[in-house]
Amino acid sequence: MQGVYEGAREECRALQGLTQELVWAACLTSVNGVTGMLDESYRQLRAALDKYPNAQPGVQSWVLTSLAEMAARAGMAQEAEAHFGAALAVDAAANYLLGAYADFLLDYDRPQEVLVLLRDKTRADPLVLRYALALQAQHSKELPAQVEQLRDRFEASRLRGDRVHLREEARFTLHLLDAPKSATATGPCCSATAR
Repeated sequence: MQGVYEGAREECRALQGLTQELVWAACLTSVNGVTGMLDESYRQLRAALDKYPNAQPGVQSWVLTSLAEMAARAGMAQEAEAHFGAALAVDAAANYLLGAYADFLLDYDRPQEVLVLLRDKTRADPLVLRYALALQAQHSKELPAQVEQLRDRFEASRLRGDRVHLREEARFTLHLLDAPKSATATGPCCSATAR
């Protein structure tokens, strides 16, 4: 999250004596996978998952989602699709998984599948964003209402001092409001001037 990779690695290594191998391996390979060791990290995490086929559902879903994201970054679309499918079979309600899979589908120009996937799951802001991006790709007349809903949600978050979804807000501003300067600003985005 903060780009402090060596610190993150140390925290993952500290988990080795505190939790099961699959958990600390998922932590460590997630860091290594974004720092130049993608292929090796993918193989290591797959091997760790194979050793623990009866892991808790939440851990399985997390590991499968991590594998799917690694495979997608490596250009292994079929493997990514299989991992996403397996993760959804374990926990079809996990918001992070749904968002990651929606991003994968959008990247592969499959917005109709995103609409089906997320149609009844738009309580979470990140999922509403993906739903709206799929509507945009489909040139849907429903898009303006979703854009206003997202604008209102992000404004309410700012008023509460909640800055959890800054990435989503920037993506909203860039892609749905077509305001690149506001999207990259470090201050509050989506102000009246960005509209």
